[in-house]
Amino acid sequence: MRQLLPAPVTLPGRGDRTGGGSRRTSPARAEHIRARARRATPDGPCPLLDGGSCLLYAARPLICLTHGLPLLAELDGAKSVDFCPLNFKGITSLPGNAVIDLDRLNTALAAINALFVAEAHADTPPEQDRITIAEALTKKF
Repeated sequence: MRQLLPAPVTLPGRGDRTGGGSRRTSPARAEHIRARARRATPDGPCPLLDGGSCLLYAARPLICLTHGLPLLAELDGAKSVDFCPLNFKGITSLPGNAVIDLDRLNTALAAINALFVAEAHADTPPEQDRITIAEALTKKF
């Protein structure tokens, strides 16, 4: 599965760009995460999942933060709300402010991604439009 460039993860040698304060991890844990990322395949499971738990839960990428939340999307001109039924058992309706507008979110993410690409690839344009989480964990930016 290919994904938009995720927010930079907080590993040693990188500043915290998640907006959540200092969330650095130990050098040994960072190497464990990078080793998992090097072994990852594009169509395999997320390299951050280890035994059902996220190795970077406190500083997880935005794609993970929105997983399972109710999303408003338009398909063939019709708007609908989609969500993980396991997260909302027994609920028959949701207030509008509890739903993420996918078009607005993607617009914001595209703008953030453009700023990241401009900063990380100031001298040379990226080789591809999208990278996996594993590639983001192992590449030098």
